[in-house]
Amino acid sequence: MKQFSGRFAVLMVLAGMVFPLMAAERNFVPVAVGEQAVEYDDGNPVLLARTERAFVVASYIPRDKKSCLVKIELRNIGGASFTVSESDITAASGQEPLEVATYAERLKAQKREAMWANIALGMAAAADGYNAGAAGYSETKGSYTGSVGRSSFSGTYSEKTYDSTAAYQAQTLAQMRSQQLSEMQAASAKFARLELKDRAFKTNTLSPGELVIGDVQLSLPKKNKKVPAEFVMSLVVAGESVRLLFRER
Repeated sequence: MKQFSGRFAVLMVLAGMVFPLMAAERNFVPVAVGEQAVEYDDGNPVLLARTERAFVVASYIPRDKKSCLVKIELRNIGGASFTVSESDITAASGQEPLEVATYAERLKAQKREAMWANIALGMAAAADGYNAGAAGYSETKGSYTGSVGRSSFSGTYSEKTYDSTAAYQAQTLAQMRSQQLSEMQAASAKFARLELKDRAFKTNTLSPGELVIGDVQLSLPKKNKKVPAEFVMSLVVAGESVRLLFRER
């Protein structure tokens, strides 16, 4: 049982590194304001907004009950280059500001998840090793009765034996499992780092006609029992603010 529990725990941690927490996720839909428009891409609503120098497409990506991702597609439609920065993005629900995670903060959180995965891996390996070390031992118990003349007697006995072959096989199997989990953890961590690097919204300078795509992670407002919760993400593009409204569904 200890072996199964240890391996199950680390597998759950590793799965969480590749597939972010999806339990109790919340869904928000974009709401067009002013000259903005909502269209659908493969069944998913996207918000379209335009400034004098940029065209913005935004869509909501569920993450968990406390946070979400907003995918931003930003194209320079002007005649000069401009720089868009992470610091140009803010979010709020009413008068309450919402936390917007920077790329550095998301990378730090990812490293923290990898650390906990390593701890779980170590616990699983220790549990496997302990059970493997005890695998060669066996104990036989029994009882006996007898008589000598008019006297009778009874009792119990136990005998411990050690099977070196069984112990070696168990230890070899434990080492193989530990190596497999270690390789799995390393591959998962590498994949997560590469994925975040490729998809996270970061500071970029856009030449005319150039497009940048990335997602932004932000905290969600508390649920409202009377009316659907809302939040606004604000993006400053070449000195002009774009406000993107999302409402809980």
